Formats: sequence, structure tokens, C-alpha cells
Amino acid sequence: MCLSYLSDKILSGFDSGLLTGMILIDLQKAFDTIDHNILLKKMKIIGFSESTIKWFQSYLTERIFFVSVEKSLSNAGKLKCGVPQGSILGLLLFLLFINDINQDFNNLCN
Repeated sequence: MCLSYLSDKILSGFDSGLLTGMILIDLQKAFDTIDHNILLKKMKIIGFSESTIKWFQSYLTERIFFVSVEKSLSNAGKLKCGVPQGSILGLLLFLLFINDINQDFNNLCN
């Protein structure tokens, strides 16, 4: 359905003599790339209280990960970016991070 809507919009614009541009975003590794400092700044701009921001900062910092292959376990690594996946908070933080994406695109186009 979305693809047919997109095709109709492009063809309609073409028929009207308009140029059509498209920006595609690959969100495959999006949860892994979220910068904690930027996320916390956005939370402040949105209006989160200082105590809530500090709680989320505590939640995001000093996180570690391991890689397991068969029976071997890697040394611990520190996560410097990204949000925990598979949790409700991870999804919430991701949505907060991309919440202003349309404003960013509007600023690029103007």
C-alpha cells in the first residue's frame, strides 16, 4: 500500500511537470548509533526534568557488552553509544532521538 501511494505521488508530480526528490534512511542499525550526549540534550530541550535526565544518563552510562561464539566469551567492552534493544525504554529513547527528524530535514531544505 505504501509503495503504491509513493508511486502515485511520483507519477502525479511527473504528470504535473514537477520534480520529485526522495530521501531514504536506513534504520537497520539505528538503535546502535544513538549518541548519548545528543539524546540527553534533546531531552533537556523537550522539557524533561533535570532529575529525569540524570536517571536516564545513569541508565545509559557504564553499560558493557560481551560477545559469545559457541563456548567462547569475549572480554567486556564498554558501550559508548546506542540504547538497550528489546526493552520499552530502548524504544522510547530511540523515538525521542528521532522525534525532531522532520525539523532537521526542513532546515536542510530551506
